[in-house]
Amino acid sequence: MRAETPEDAMAQLEARGLKVDLLKDVDEETSADSATDAVPTDISQESFETPKLSKAESILAAEQIGQVAVSGMPLASGLMALSEEVPSKRMRRALKSISHDVAAGRTVDEVLDENAANLPPHLGVLIQAGLKTGNLGVVMEQYLMFTRNRSEIGRRVLLTLSYPVCLILCTIGINFGYLAWVVPLFKKIFLDFGTELPGLTMLIISLSDALSEFGIAIVVILVAAAVLAWLITVVLLRPSTRRRLLEKIPVFGPLFSMSSLSQFCQLLAILVENQVRMPDALRMAGTASGNANLREGSNRLADMVEEGSSLTKGAESLPHFPTQMTNIFRWEKRGDAFPDVLRAAADVYSARATIQTGMVAVVVEPFVVIGAASFIVVLVIAMFLPLIKLLNDLS
Repeated sequence: MRAETPEDAMAQLEARGLKVDLLKDVDEETSADSATDAVPTDISQESFETPKLSKAESILAAEQIGQVAVSGMPLASGLMALSEEVPSKRMRRALKSISHDVAAGRTVDEVLDENAANLPPHLGVLIQAGLKTGNLGVVMEQYLMFTRNRSEIGRRVLLTLSYPVCLILCTIGINFGYLAWVVPLFKKIFLDFGTELPGLTMLIISLSDALSEFGIAIVVILVAAAVLAWLITVVLLRPSTRRRLLEKIPVFGPLFSMSSLSQFCQLLAILVENQVRMPDALRMAGTASGNANLREGSNRLADMVEEGSSLTKGAESLPHFPTQMTNIFRWEKRGDAFPDVLRAAADVYSARATIQTGMVAVVVEPFVVIGAASFIVVLVIAMFLPLIKLLNDLS
């Protein structure tokens, strides 16, 4: 590299995230020859375009960078060594790409800016903040805790909702098969005996006849109606409005709301603690929450903060934040206590989400099971009532 003095060279190398052990003066011609010889053939000819990473791979990337930071190794050589150990090909290419760019003389800021589309935006900001403060290992550890908690909350919500949804779908399938294939067999028996049918049985037979004759048309109409309703809500309602309506659904709504607020508070605490500008921290935390309502509210609140408003006054004037969040924002002026309050709030919201998950299991699942069983019992009784009447007549 070119530098006026050894001190200037040392400063440039440290700005790139490198740990300097030895500096040696060389003339320009020797430096060019050495640089050519130092690049391995397989690396110089390899494409180092960073692939777009999934959420799981982004977590792994943060973990690898944190390991390098804690070990004290130079960032470039440490990432290159770790890239040989990860099983994912995309992850390997991403680490090699970042390592190659840093080793080629580019600053960490430049590398992160170039790969901004392939990494979560808050991850790049946290890496830069960690390098500036010298606490990259601690920052990455906090980020890993955030991403793992977010994955755990998402997994818990998915498992909670999967059982009722699967049960409802199975019930619909069983009832459809019963009406389409079993009821016509009973209908033939009843017609052969010429017995008078109860009203409930006549209703079920009518449903079966309609399904047999217009089944495909009924399915198409229902699907079209669902798609049309979805399109209408997309066109007429903003994403934030749709999210707020979703969060008002009994039992399920608070589960989605508490999960998003927990993620929002936890990431905001990490960003604020690492001296990220409050407007930028709000925007990143809102985006990372995956909640359209919080994302819009955070963007609007960030704009208000940049115009000179306080967090509390801004949040009070917006419908996107619950009253609890407004009270939490009052701690903004307390300095170092604000991140701790945000973490405590994240823990509270996470605990409430867990409680709400149990509420879904206690309230919704039995309701779905009882409803599904009741409908099946009604179908069975409707078919056996004429048989009972027929046996009574014969006896």
